[in-house]
Amino acid sequence: METIFGQVRCTCADADSFGTCFFLPFITYLIATPIVRSQLKNGTAPRISAMDIPRCRRLMQGPLLLRAAKFGFGGILLFAPSVYAAYSAFAPDLIDTLRFIAMKSIAAGVFGILATPLIAFVAMCDKAER
Repeated sequence: METIFGQVRCTCADADSFGTCFFLPFITYLIATPIVRSQLKNGTAPRISAMDIPRCRRLMQGPLLLRAAKFGFGGILLFAPSVYAAYSAFAPDLIDTLRFIAMKSIAAGVFGILATPLIAFVAMCDKAER
């Protein structure tokens, strides 16, 4: 990350946050899905029936890595605009390193709080393995 006397150029902050918008749900999906699947297999978590699944859930079908990538790109589409709006409002040119860390931590926390239940829901909708 390029710093100038304790400040971060916004282009670096933008790129870093753009990466976070992709990799946070991508990695969360890769970690959470096997855990949810094992809980479904053991019966400690309830499987969500096909009748209760919204039609938009069908977009998240496919192999594990493809589904993780779909969540990552969804994170970029849904969350990156609000992150960039925050940067534009609070630091149009340069941002203090501490302010950058604070803004990124808050954004990642909020994004994680929103994305993780959705990821668990999608994993709970998986069909039973044979």
